[in-house]
Amino acid sequence: MKTILSSETMDIPDGVKIKINARVIEVEGPRGKLSRDFKHLNLDFQLIKDEEGKRKLKIDAWFATRKTSAAIRTALSHVENLITGCYQGVQIQNEICVCSLSHQCLHH
Repeated sequence: MKTILSSETMDIPDGVKIKINARVIEVEGPRGKLSRDFKHLNLDFQLIKDEEGKRKLKIDAWFATRKTSAAIRTALSHVENLITGCYQGVQIQNEICVCSLSHQCLHH
């Protein structure tokens, strides 16, 4: 069974600029610029403002199946990760353990 309209929204923090062009999302913040292509998903992306004047990103899926409805939350999580990377940044730590007998490198 198809749902007529499924939608979710998320807040956009101050100091982050978001551009939407043909399902390509570009996020620019104090730590850099990231972009992600969502052309493989049949979703509508919109920048809106709520009653209090806060900026929000709204994702809609018209006549969505269960997989498309699940893709809304997945796309929202990807955009949240883009915002986190541009606004706060991430720290990556690699730890390499080498076994002397097997000649394989293990990453933890």
